[in-house]
Amino acid sequence: MLGLTAATLAQNVPNYVPTNGLIGWWPFNGNANDESGNGNNGTVNGATLASDRNGQINKAYSFNGVPNRIEIGTSINPSTQIGSHNSSWSACAWINKNQYGGTLALSDYNSIAGNTNPGENDMTLALNLQVYQNYANVGLRSNGIDYNVSGGNISNSQWHHIAFTANNGVLILFVDGNNVGQTNYNSNYNFYESPFYRIGSSMWNGNYGPSTGFIDDIGIWNRALTQQEITYLYNTVSCANNTTITPQTNSLQTLSTATFNATTSDNNPSYLWQSDFGQGYVTLNNFGNYSGTNTATLNLSNVQLSNHNLPIRVITTSGNCIDTSNVAVISIVDTCINTITDTTFITVTDTLLINTNLTGVNPPNNVNTIKIFPNPANDHITINYGNFTVMNGYQLKIENAIGQQVFQTNIMQQSDYLNLTTWGGNGLYFVHIINPQGNTIDIRKIVLQ
Repeated sequence: MLGLTAATLAQNVPNYVPTNGLIGWWPFNGNANDESGNGNNGTVNGATLASDRNGQINKAYSFNGVPNRIEIGTSINPSTQIGSHNSSWSACAWINKNQYGGTLALSDYNSIAGNTNPGENDMTLALNLQVYQNYANVGLRSNGIDYNVSGGNISNSQWHHIAFTANNGVLILFVDGNNVGQTNYNSNYNFYESPFYRIGSSMWNGNYGPSTGFIDDIGIWNRALTQQEITYLYNTVSCANNTTITPQTNSLQTLSTATFNATTSDNNPSYLWQSDFGQGYVTLNNFGNYSGTNTATLNLSNVQLSNHNLPIRVITTSGNCIDTSNVAVISIVDTCINTITDTTFITVTDTLLINTNLTGVNPPNNVNTIKIFPNPANDHITINYGNFTVMNGYQLKIENAIGQQVFQTNIMQQSDYLNLTTWGGNGLYFVHIINPQGNTIDIRKIVLQ
């Protein structure tokens, strides 16, 4: 189990959960499974699935006052997953205590795994994180002495985030992201019992105590989390994580405008639109054909055949909530892509496509597509220069087969319509794209017949 990397763990837990040192993560997504990848699944005894703090059904567990519990068993081995001496560890959970009282616990240290009398020189590493009438408590035992920290204002029927760290002889309790108390303890101990054994009810000398309320999103680490990590866990776990963009497939014709809309239930989000042009996702800017790159609506005007199947996504940020949407694509519908030499068939005409790489222009706006149609031609052609505004200083020149120039223009307009009756007859003609330095950067063929 310990061979799992942080990257592997990150695939199974939300991105706000620290994976360094993560031993178990129980989000209660319809079951009591450990989703950290370490396989420390729970066995449910009486507890029932319920709605979580965000109102999502079957995403938390309810404990109704009898000795409901979820047993983790002895699968978490302290000698391999925690350490042997002077080790650090942390745990957290969301807890909602019912107003009629009772105790909600994450294990307890007196009788874990059937052991009822810890040795005087041993430290029993149980979470022992409990909520009583109106406060939280965390305790451990070292060299026969109990160490406890209590604090926080635990309101009835409200969700609270409870966490603690034990590190270098200092035990700290956190409630709703805040340090509410700490104590020093004797850290010179041997491990005696499993550090995590039971969720829900407490036990003393073999007897289960009643548990009332709800528990969700439990984590345990074999290191001390930082204050920043605990604050982030408290602030971020309430994220909706439901950012979506529509339409999923934006089907449209060339030269039209592609529009994508983002939605999320997170409060006051900011938006970062991205696309992948073949080398990973890059952030889009309001430049060239792109607008709305920092709003809920992205527009890409004058779409080209080169935009066919272009992936689009958005990243939203709301406070500490960061969410990445589904991936949508642009689909050019007036294409039947079937290339013969350098001619691509588009609708009922054959069109020459010239994809021009522009020097000095940053991606994704460094490629512009020029269309010449029909090809082959009889008495006329139309030249569409695409996003001509990014081709300032470029020229287009056409020569016949013996090198005589029949047409030349600076690219400063959307299109040209050329009468071919004066070109001197049928045959091959060569289209030259010339950059501002006077260099020919592309040559393509058209046919007059």
